[in-house]
Amino acid sequence: MRRGRSAWHCIILLGALAAILALPAASLASGFYQPDIGAKAVGRGAAMAVRADDLTCIWHNPAGLTKIKGTNLYVSSKFDMYKIWYQREPYGEFVTNRNPLDPIPFGALSTDFHLKHWTFAFGAYGPPGVTARYPEESLGGVSGTVETTTVAIYYTLAAGWQPLSWLRLGACGQLVSFGKNDHYSVSLLGDKLPAYNVIANFVAKDDWNPGYMAGILIQPLPWLEFGGSYLPDYNLVLSGFIEAELPEPYASFVGMDVYKDDISVEITFPQQVRFGVRFIPLPKWDLEFDAVWIEWSKVEGYPVDLDKEELLADFFMPCYWKDTWSLRTGTQYDYSKNFSMRCGYFFDQGAVPEETTGLGGPDTDKHGACGGFTINYWGFSLDFAYAHLFMAEREVAKVLPGNSLGDGRGYYKNAYDYMEIGFNINFEDVYHVFHGK
Repeated sequence: MRRGRSAWHCIILLGALAAILALPAASLASGFYQPDIGAKAVGRGAAMAVRADDLTCIWHNPAGLTKIKGTNLYVSSKFDMYKIWYQREPYGEFVTNRNPLDPIPFGALSTDFHLKHWTFAFGAYGPPGVTARYPEESLGGVSGTVETTTVAIYYTLAAGWQPLSWLRLGACGQLVSFGKNDHYSVSLLGDKLPAYNVIANFVAKDDWNPGYMAGILIQPLPWLEFGGSYLPDYNLVLSGFIEAELPEPYASFVGMDVYKDDISVEITFPQQVRFGVRFIPLPKWDLEFDAVWIEWSKVEGYPVDLDKEELLADFFMPCYWKDTWSLRTGTQYDYSKNFSMRCGYFFDQGAVPEETTGLGGPDTDKHGACGGFTINYWGFSLDFAYAHLFMAEREVAKVLPGNSLGDGRGYYKNAYDYMEIGFNINFEDVYHVFHGK
């Protein structure tokens, strides 16, 4: 019996691992704003740094792994509904993006190997973010992003350890695969003659960059818990190409219809600190307050190094983002062992100054209202969450010199909703249920 269960256990682990490796192929994220991962987290206003009791803890706080017992497979997907209304003053009417419901999946597998104080996990996921796509003809002669897509995939191996009843520790090792594909329309004649716009593509990627994350949870009293996690900054060096289609008379003047050159780009991902406090006034109810600080000021811009420099010289795409704080609060009520409901609220500062705002997801201060629930039967659980963001409108009167590729002058209005659905299987629970235990 023991040998049969062990073989069954290995088959489940290998099959689930193969499924997780296949998930991130569709992990698309772009623009700047990145709402948090996980249906439970979304439903709680992203206040999950301390509760951290599902497999999305490998993103929020890996110390929470020790709260997850048995062998579990968790998959989820977020669906963004993001609308941008943009008016280029003083020439045009409002245009809108045409964003699809991009699925942004998450997959993770964990097991405690029947150990009392340890849990291990592997996950693959893409940090979510908004995508901006515009009909090229709708922009007229405007310089700006037609489409921007970023593929960011984290492959994470994590471990959680509970050395004391009141102390939990966790750490993750990560390999990050990052790629960027942007499509621009660049006006050379003052926004008024779209037939003379240059259409440019910017494609670059960098694979298998190492990183790590560490987390801690402390529960000095049954009704009080503290926790936090730290993600350090890391540098990426992307390699790819830039390509431009040149209309007449530029093509005749430079002697080519299409310009193409190899490029390399340096990008810094900033450090991130999460911390919070969780109150448990009743066994079935908790209330959590979190704060997240991100050092976006590390991103001054993107230096682009061209190989041949036949038509273009090396250039710098300015960003000059600023550090941000996110304040979050969430609550959960476990009505029974089969049903839980939650709600939350958060405020996120915008990191992008007006001078470097672009069409690829204008970033402003945001307020979010969220809610969700979990249904759990026989070792299977289904999570659902929905969030609506109230985003400040923005008017951009000028751009920094050298920022023509992201020329975001104009007036912006935004509407942003997203939902997430997650599904978890606890294989030990399923086994016991179907064997009469």
